[in-house]
Amino acid sequence: AASVKKTAQDCGITINDFSFGGWDGSIGGNPTNEADHPAYFEQIQKMLDFANAIGCHKGITTSGMTQKDLTAEQMNKNLRTAFGKAAEKIQTDKVNGEPDHKAS
Repeated sequence: AASVKKTAQDCGITINDFSFGGWDGSIGGNPTNEADHPAYFEQIQKMLDFANAIGCHKGITTSGMTQKDLTAEQMNKNLRTAFGKAAEKIQTDKVNGEPDHKAS
């Protein structure tokens, strides 16, 4: 993190935001799958720590992939749970002091 922050500062680059995980679930799991939630929350924490270390105040998280063995309703429930807990953590860590999307 220190080298990323220094390189960005030396080059006059502002790191505006970055993805907290892999769109396909390969990094941090799929929030649509409840079984992946522990990996998802671990990845969110890693990225919050990294974001704070480099002075970045915005992150992007995605919904992950469709789970063939789950209904749309089950995936929606899992996604709302995952995003709700992630939003709480983000607000607590104050990485994105004003989240663009608040959990409902």
